[in-house]
Amino acid sequence: MQTPYPWKDVLGSAGLPHAQADVLKLLHLRSGRRLPLLDLPAADGRPEGLRLASLPREARSAASELRGLLSERVLELGLSFYAVKSRHGAARNGVLLRGRRALRALGPSKEAKEAAPLRKLLLPEAESRCNGLVRRYRPGQSLPRHVDNGMFEDTIVGVVLKSSPMNGLRLCQETPSLDGSMVLLAEAQGSHGLKADFFAELGFKLEEEDGLCFCLEGHARQLAHEVPPVSSERVSVTFRWFRADFLKELEHMEARLQ
Repeated sequence: MQTPYPWKDVLGSAGLPHAQADVLKLLHLRSGRRLPLLDLPAADGRPEGLRLASLPREARSAASELRGLLSERVLELGLSFYAVKSRHGAARNGVLLRGRRALRALGPSKEAKEAAPLRKLLLPEAESRCNGLVRRYRPGQSLPRHVDNGMFEDTIVGVVLKSSPMNGLRLCQETPSLDGSMVLLAEAQGSHGLKADFFAELGFKLEEEDGLCFCLEGHARQLAHEVPPVSSERVSVTFRWFRADFLKELEHMEARLQ
């Protein structure tokens, strides 16, 4: 992962940290993490493959509509990820799940669907393969770090219906390593050739607000993402599209088990 301003570039030619304070503002600790986190502000193309947009104000009422429908923390729209995942896992082990069905009890509100700037991704031929996942976070709740399943296409679209700048999706490497996802902040030279290095885990954080839309493709899609514990209510919808060849393979696997 490339940082727009590596620490070595932050230090001036005379070794004076003329912009070091600005970087330190982005540094924070999180319980359970071995390394401190250095979160850079996410923006269009940073990281590569991230695009941002905003819903029209009149479409943001979908948050209250969905909040009323959420009896649990998660609500699925369209073709169920959990059902497809269960069917695929069972078929790989030679078991055919009976009574299987795609969960289509609810669709996105007409207002939100028509107003979304990224609605062109909802092509007629792809709608049957679309999975929508609505999540409602209460203060203290989070989403663990993960990379979305390979059964989905490259493009992922998210809509943040309710949030605040204090909360935010975070993009990072799944496992920190020295290949660029860890950045050297400082080093201390000791006697006998010994030295101590101070590293931080590099990430990109979205500054969220009601109506924020984001699209992950390419490099940004390959990064892990997570939602650290939120300080206020957060409601989001994520749209993913099952790969057509994956669903076809699943049909063939199940057909052989009939």
